This record gives sequence, structure tokens and C-alpha cells, in this order.
Amino acid sequence: MKIDLDAATVPLQTVMVYGAYRTGKTHLCATFPKVLWLGAPREGGYKTIAHMSRSAFPGGVRPDCRGVVGFEELRAVIETEAPKLVAAKRIETICVELSVFSDDVIRHDESVGWEKYSNLIKIMIYLDEKIKKAQEKVPHLRLVYNALMARVEDDKRPAGPLMAGRGLAEKLPALCDAIIYTRADTIDGKADYVQHHAQWGNYPAGNRYGAKLPPLTRNASFTDLVHLIEGRASVDSDGRIVREESTENESLTPPAKAGNLRSLRSK
Repeated sequence: MKIDLDAATVPLQTVMVYGAYRTGKTHLCATFPKVLWLGAPREGGYKTIAHMSRSAFPGGVRPDCRGVVGFEELRAVIETEAPKLVAAKRIETICVELSVFSDDVIRHDESVGWEKYSNLIKIMIYLDEKIKKAQEKVPHLRLVYNALMARVEDDKRPAGPLMAGRGLAEKLPALCDAIIYTRADTIDGKADYVQHHAQWGNYPAGNRYGAKLPPLTRNASFTDLVHLIEGRASVDSDGRIVREESTENESLTPPAKAGNLRSLRSK
């Protein structure tokens, strides 16, 4: 299969965001365009979205939040509801909260031992393949994974996303265009959300955009990050976004092409 490099230019098409709790993970994910948020109801990330200003969302469109517990509920959304929402141009991003969802999958799986983790890997491969197949027809459909970070006692060992099954936590980020590590920081008495785009300590981060993204940004939104990649913004010495006036109110993402996500549906 020949790969068209000129077509592989949609910025931040697949992203992994991970970090400790209350470090701006969900806040950043919610600033992607027209988000369909999928997560375990008990995780509560939707509450962060509920308290965000509507002005934080591209076009003022609040995320469509759905609670999913287990594979069957996830598959029902991905194969039945999501195609209709994309066809109606109501969503352009699918965000999956991984940490608690993966834990729920394991807890509700009646399989024995490592078979549970094998099933979880199959579920995540299914999700990743379905969305990426759909992206071939709808390039501006984005997939964002949101996860807590896994703490490690040995600072010489790499940390990473917290998910049930160690192998999956190591492999899934490698499938993404960008891995963003988030943390909270305080400068001059003001709390900031810091996004690392290069490894920080033993917390991996990185992307496919070379020097287009700086090592870190502060309080950046999806739009800010794309403007950095496109050379329409920069950062100061502290990582704060310096926006060009012409991009302040500019529409970022072109509308998705007519069509639907038939490739998400089971054949």
C-alpha cells in the first residue's frame, strides 16, 4: 500500500494526554473541536468540562459527553452513534478517558487471569483501528486519549500513562502523533497548566513535528498548539503562547468533508 505523504498533514490527528490528577488533561482535551467525550461515569472528567467557559471551546460548541462502562457500550457508541454525529458534522474529535475505563473493563470481564488483559488489548486495538480507518475518509476526525500517569519509585525508569496492562500503556502512545505530559505549576502566585512536548525527567513526551512544538507550553489550547505547528504562534521564555493578531479569531479546522463514518460500522 502506497502512503501519500502530502495527505498526512492533519495536525494532532491522534494524541495521548497524560499526567497527575488536576493538571489540565481534560481541560486540554475539551478544547479540541467538537468533542465526543467517552469515559467511565465514576471518573467524573465531565465535571471539569461542565465548569469550563463556553468560550474555551472552538466555535463555542461544548463537548458531547457519554458515559461508557465496558466494551459493549463503547462499541455501541463507536459503531452506531458516532457515525451519525460525524455525518451531521456535530463531532470532529473522539476523546477516550483511559485510566478508569480500562479498569472497569478488567473488573467487569469474567475471564480468568491474563485473558482479561488480552481482551483489553483487543478492545483498544479495535478502537484505534476503527477511528484511524475512518480518518482515511474524514481526515479532520481526531482521536485523543486521556490518562492518569503511572508513578514509579525509580526515577531512572520511564513513567507513562496509567492503564490496566503494562504492555498496552507502553505501546498505545507509540501509535499517536503527539504524547503530551501535563503537570501543574505556580509562577508569581498563579497556577498554570504546563504541557510538556518533550521528555521531562522520567516522564516521556514527544511528537512527530520536530522543532515546530517547543519543549513545553503553559495553558495552551488545541488551537494554540496547532498554530505553533503551523508557525502562526510562538512561546515566550516561560512557555506562554504569543499569538499573532491575525489568528486570534481565525477558524482553525476546516469542516469535515461530506460523508460519514461507515468504516466504523461492523460489516
